[in-house]
Amino acid sequence: SGFNQFMRLDGGYSGVTASQIDAFIEKNCLYQEKVTGRRSTLRGLGSAIVDVSKSTGVNEAYILAHAILESGWGCSVLATGNVVGYQGYYNFFGIGAYDTDPLNGGAALAKLNAWTTPALAIQGGAQWIAKNYITRAFNAGAGYYVRQNTLYKMRFAPGLNNTWHQYATSLTWPRSIASLISNVYIYAGQKSVAYDVPLYT
Repeated sequence: SGFNQFMRLDGGYSGVTASQIDAFIEKNCLYQEKVTGRRSTLRGLGSAIVDVSKSTGVNEAYILAHAILESGWGCSVLATGNVVGYQGYYNFFGIGAYDTDPLNGGAALAKLNAWTTPALAIQGGAQWIAKNYITRAFNAGAGYYVRQNTLYKMRFAPGLNNTWHQYATSLTWPRSIASLISNVYIYAGQKSVAYDVPLYT
């Protein structure tokens, strides 16, 4: 399942349906709902995830898996719009949630982008990641561009001398999302996806 860290995230919509996504969330979010006492805001977002996958060309199983990991199955304070001073603003991907002050940073970014519903947050977040990491090549200088279109590239930024352009600091981050992607495909049936595996000399 860790191999999915090399899955091409820009491979487009792979065919997991909105109803399959909704059922997968419903089946698996119950434990976190019980622990946190908060209802998952990922519930019912299947069609929003499929729509943004089709419009951005970013794989839907990845969008779902990334949102699950960063939002604790949609039950985190940030994902349920409960950050003090920023009530009613949602963020599923930890965008703007820097290690120093994750809650206020993530909520402030959600407010800046007017992510006032879970659907707007999932779609706006996926569009933001697509634009800043996956589909837009990052200029590494000297006319050299790098597209961070796998979880491995998002985390380790190979080919970039400025390693600050990493999505997350945790070493286990790509493997954790890769494992969730596997679970989505085990549930919905494996779809045809492309891989990009780096070879080091």
